[in-house]
Amino acid sequence: MADRAFSPQSLSHYFTAPDDFTGAFGWMCGYSADAEFMDLAAERFTGLTHGARSAAGRLYLALMLDSGNRQITPVAAPGVMHIAALGRVGPYRLMHAKVALLGYRHKLDAERWLLRLVVSTGNWTCQTLRESLDLAWRVDLDSETLPYLDNDDRIGCADIAAAWDVLRWLRDRYDGGIVGRTDNAGARSPSQLAAKELERWIAAASRRRKDAQPRFIDNRRVPLLDAVVGTFGEKHDRTSRNYIALGSGFFEDSNGAAEEPAVLRRIVSTLQEEGVLAKRPYADVIVDPSACQAVSATAQTMVKNGWTIRPAGQPSEPERKLHAKFIFSANYRANSNNCSSAWVYIGSGNLTAPGFIHRASASGGNLEAGVVLIPDRLFWESGEHVDPACVLGNVLPIQRDTEWSGTEALLEGAGMEKREPEFAELPFSYLYWRAEDGGGWLYPESLDNMAGTRLSNGAGAYVEIQPGTGYWWPAAMPRQVTLVWGDGAHCAVVPVIDQFGRVAGGKLADLDLDAASWELSRFPGTADEEDPPEDDPERQDEGAGANNSRRSGGVGQYPVRQMMELIEQIAETQCSLNEADWQAWCYRLEQVLVQARNSAALEEFSRLALNPLSPLYLPAFRPVFAERSDSEAGAMYEGILQKVEQAWGVVDFEPMGEKG
Repeated sequence: MADRAFSPQSLSHYFTAPDDFTGAFGWMCGYSADAEFMDLAAERFTGLTHGARSAAGRLYLALMLDSGNRQITPVAAPGVMHIAALGRVGPYRLMHAKVALLGYRHKLDAERWLLRLVVSTGNWTCQTLRESLDLAWRVDLDSETLPYLDNDDRIGCADIAAAWDVLRWLRDRYDGGIVGRTDNAGARSPSQLAAKELERWIAAASRRRKDAQPRFIDNRRVPLLDAVVGTFGEKHDRTSRNYIALGSGFFEDSNGAAEEPAVLRRIVSTLQEEGVLAKRPYADVIVDPSACQAVSATAQTMVKNGWTIRPAGQPSEPERKLHAKFIFSANYRANSNNCSSAWVYIGSGNLTAPGFIHRASASGGNLEAGVVLIPDRLFWESGEHVDPACVLGNVLPIQRDTEWSGTEALLEGAGMEKREPEFAELPFSYLYWRAEDGGGWLYPESLDNMAGTRLSNGAGAYVEIQPGTGYWWPAAMPRQVTLVWGDGAHCAVVPVIDQFGRVAGGKLADLDLDAASWELSRFPGTADEEDPPEDDPERQDEGAGANNSRRSGGVGQYPVRQMMELIEQIAETQCSLNEADWQAWCYRLEQVLVQARNSAALEEFSRLALNPLSPLYLPAFRPVFAERSDSEAGAMYEGILQKVEQAWGVVDFEPMGEKG
């Protein structure tokens, strides 16, 4: 009997950042997802609330789903970018693999990172959390261990490399420009910088795999069944096991069949031919009795042929619907509790022809992925001195106490849903904003794709194209807009990117100098809007004018000293930065200082006609790699200072120090 007190992690917990780390960026793929789950995943990944992520306008998770999934907007799940498929039909029947490759950055050590690979049988939805019986597996790799990798670590590196090969292959079939290309100004946004940083970490891990064989498999080149069998090489135990359990969220449709499901028979015979399954094994089929497709129609024949049909084991109440896909095999001995020579497959591939027998193709197989694992220790039953985490029924939905007797009803249930493409082939997937008096211009990266498109203003009217310019928006910058094309037959929501590279970012509040100092001190982290400085309880006000007046106190020298302290803090921070963080720092510096453009402290500098930013041009206030304007880092930095000078209105004022 399974130990019901043992409860595996829910799928959302797999996104939680390890201690002392914070989420940097991650790529995900799946058949379906919903905004509620993705918002929760982003919160666990970053440690930031919905509101804080809205204000930051930073993308943390890039999500590639089957084109039949409804769009998830970045306003509904801040920090998540649901990327549209480039075509309505991909080189697969369904995009069904469920994989997340996540990168975490250490909060104190900028050079330290951690990669996490998650492979799930369940979709990225709240239904998976609340109703489905699913499985997930993960592997973590900390950069600190790279010089000291053991064999298990190298296998983890191989898994990460294999999963990235799938995600990178998929990325070419999705419109990932918002995180994968330079913007119209030629520089990278904070979101793009984070995505590139993740790629560097993956490359570092992949180089350390050596000749390790990955546990991660996919069906782009061979069917998933062949990929499973291919893991049984010289390095894996080729013992002939006498027990096998096969479970699936969907089996093949019955179509009036009288014989046992062909896919189940094919899996068993293939393993027998490979010599890893006995000729007459104990064979369990694990089902959801309310929806088991062809198993329900052929149950009598299956039992006659030696199969045992069992309802899925339930880890907890209330009862959940089996959605997990798995194969488990081991040797059973009546006088031993050990699951000897055990192996297990879990993954996205249902035990159907498109999921397990065909390789990925537009006409035949879905795109599927999974892992084949060799457990260190596994026991058939719980008992004294047995770790609950090592009991078969606690790690897989397998129970061996109840079987179908032939009298209970087994229902066919619904088959796999058929969905038409819903989110694919957008003319463009994001817009830039350029403010002007009375509103601003919205325009894509390339003006070539605008023909036949218009924007909905949300009030029943449309904004038409101004040839060669973009769309004139006679209001404040929207976070996202509805794009309409194809004579009104198609529409999608596209996010708007502001001057700071923020994607669908919320309205930025004005900052006083104390608040600006605090925001900069949090770099490279993002300040949580619900976590104001302890000495400033009024920090959350939309405007900071009252605070500025209180701090300034009408004393002329105090704002000057306050400004000089901020300039010194900026210099101290940026002179200690790693060059890899420089671009992200420049984006943060520009945004925060522009937010301080209405600070009361600046009034004193306007009265004195002094430019308080001028010392920041001096080499002593800059890191060595950005000291000169003829370097890429130096040119970017000076360009940022010039933008801030414009925003502060101090361009024509006397410098406080010579520009060097």
